[in-house]
Amino acid sequence: YHWDLPQTLEDIGGWGNRRTVDAFVKYAEVIFKEFSGKINLWLTFNEPWCIAFLSNLLGIHAPGNKDLQTSINVAHGLLVAHGKAVQSFRRLGTTGQIGNAPNLCWAEPYSKSPEDQAACDRSIALNTDWFLDPIYKGAYPQFMVDWFAEAGATVPIQEGDMEIISQPIDLLGINYYTMGINRFNPEAGVLQSEEVDMGLTKTDVGWPVESRGLYEFMHYLQKYGNVDVYITENGACINDDLENGQINDDRRIAYYEQHLAQIHRIINDGINLKGYMAWSLMDNFEWAEGY
Repeated sequence: YHWDLPQTLEDIGGWGNRRTVDAFVKYAEVIFKEFSGKINLWLTFNEPWCIAFLSNLLGIHAPGNKDLQTSINVAHGLLVAHGKAVQSFRRLGTTGQIGNAPNLCWAEPYSKSPEDQAACDRSIALNTDWFLDPIYKGAYPQFMVDWFAEAGATVPIQEGDMEIISQPIDLLGINYYTMGINRFNPEAGVLQSEEVDMGLTKTDVGWPVESRGLYEFMHYLQKYGNVDVYITENGACINDDLENGQINDDRRIAYYEQHLAQIHRIINDGINLKGYMAWSLMDNFEWAEGY
């Protein structure tokens, strides 16, 4: 699933409504039956942080909500749908391996202050631990549950949900593009964490280029065990300037050189990195950004 929710389901509350979860499971079962034997690697959801928080807390993607409780409801619905789809995958005897693909943005503290470190931890947890702890540990990160509770939001857990969500998966896809330097700011939204511009080279959508974050994240993920990982997206948004019918693509080449060097380090460290997929094979129509 890559964000293409039917409007009929959005009209009843989208991923915050269990009917949407049930509809997704039926859809997944059709796909499993049709393509079993033809597909070896399966992912249930691409970038759940975008579906839940970018779309329902920050209001940047559709449906453009800016409500913490709604975003948490959506995130939980996605995880339940993921777990139920994995159950169906096993029950149907579908060939191949299955997992999901969160988008990860590494963050480091601006200073050594406890406030900056805590702000950094919250930033990482929102896109990583919030979606992976329930799968690998069967529970949400408690410090984030407590943080959201102070803001008046709770996770709508029903009986049996966490057992469903924590179905064993075979692989983890990760999408990595950038990292940030974060500091505490009580005015910086729900997380009270803001990114500081450190003057790094940026892509044409303003994302800092820092390959070291990929290396750090791969080690961070080891707390879930040395799982099989595929880098399912990594690349740079750089506009093409044609000169005599050719593109001088030095910035993109430099981006890939830096990140592939980190991948070499990751493999040498013994981490189970099984594959790498460059983003993108072709010109891109980006959500909310255009070409």
